[in-house]
Amino acid sequence: MNSKPRGSYSFQKSSHTGTELLIMMSVFGNGQIVIENAAKEPEIDDLMNFLNQSGAKIVRNENNITIEGVQKLHQEKPYSIAADRVEAFTYAVAGIATKGDVIISSIPKNYLSSGIEVLKKAGAGVEELAEDSWRFYYKPLQAVNVETTPYPGFMTDWQPLLAVLMTQAIGKSIIHERIFENRFSYVEELRRLGAKIEYIDYLVENPASHYFYNYDPQKQYQQTIQITGPQNLHGGVLTMSDIRAGATLAVAALVASGESYLRDVHQMERGYEDFEKKIQELGGEIKKI
Repeated sequence: MNSKPRGSYSFQKSSHTGTELLIMMSVFGNGQIVIENAAKEPEIDDLMNFLNQSGAKIVRNENNITIEGVQKLHQEKPYSIAADRVEAFTYAVAGIATKGDVIISSIPKNYLSSGIEVLKKAGAGVEELAEDSWRFYYKPLQAVNVETTPYPGFMTDWQPLLAVLMTQAIGKSIIHERIFENRFSYVEELRRLGAKIEYIDYLVENPASHYFYNYDPQKQYQQTIQITGPQNLHGGVLTMSDIRAGATLAVAALVASGESYLRDVHQMERGYEDFEKKIQELGGEIKKI
């Protein structure tokens, strides 16, 4: 690539969606764009592969991504989008938490590695059946402590689901959220079902560098929860506030005894296709009214 550079941008803290946005903004034009300290999430590489197959010129070198501008894109053949690792983890947790047994296919190992590591540490049954095919099943669970971090660390979108699973584990689990603030909207709803969850202090020496959002020392943050288990959850009336909290509450309702009613399900449906149908095929009792 010998084109004249058009510019560069260096992320102070790597950003998943920020990296994707800059890639798409840089595809067209003359010269090169260099994105430094780019995020490494597999969805970014999937986007790059799709664009390159359509005529883009994008190269990753560890944390740096170089884009040579092109004048047009043309898709020659259909592109198969990679599996959704959040959806896969959702059904894995649903199977384990309800003392069930599920098989999930077409999900690469590198998409789930850190999640699988935590599930195994908690004592859950995890078995690799074949390439990109996994079995998740219930075994007695024990408490685990996790911190959310960018890929390849434990994903922020997985932590609400882990919280439900830890209500069924023996001991006190700690979940510390480093990626976003205000990611515990589901906590009060889980408490309605009988979950024992409390916010706790978590000593951080340098918050500004520890957290991946813009930390304001003048604000009060609640970034850490402790879950005590096992708890016998019961039914309740719950409100979904966002996509991940919605799926979390749906899984919790499947774990709980009795009936639960979930409101504002459109929040969850923005990120989960045919959730009701898939749960029914797995044996869950769920219907939309």
